[in-house]
This record gives sequence, C-alpha cells and structure tokens, in this order.
Amino acid sequence: MTLSKYDTDFANAMALKLRLNREARQSRDSDEVKQSKEHETVIVPTNAPYDRNEEIQKLVAKHPGLTPEKAEQGLRELGF
Repeated sequence: MTLSKYDTDFANAMALKLRLNREARQSRDSDEVKQSKEHETVIVPTNAPYDRNEEIQKLVAKHPGLTPEKAEQGLRELGF
C-alpha cells in the first residue's frame, strides 16, 4: 500500500515537528540541570556546624513528595 502525496507530506511534517520538539526539550532540560546544580550548591562556613537532619527537613519541606530517605541519598550523591 502506498501513501498519497498528502499523507506522505503530512508524515514528513510530523516527523520534523517531533524531532524539533525533542531537540528543544533536550536542550531545555540540559539548561535546567545546569541551572539547578548552580542554585542547589550549599556553601557551609567552616566555623558553622552542619546539621544534616535540619538540611534534610528543609529539603523535604521544599519539595513535596520527597522522602527523607531520597533526600539523604541525594545528599550522599552530591558529596554532602
């Protein structure tokens, strides 16, 4: 079965649109990851004690759905 010229043009246009949307989304996501890493960096003064439990509670309060276990794992992955 062969497609009509209209169907072929439509399929090509949709494929192009999907590809462009995917590329734009990937570009936007990579920019958001860079920005979020810059904004989430926590600098603790050397003379201030670091309270891990307090930081985890702040993260859980700030991000609904985040569990203390996931927050702990994220902090470990970031090197805190």
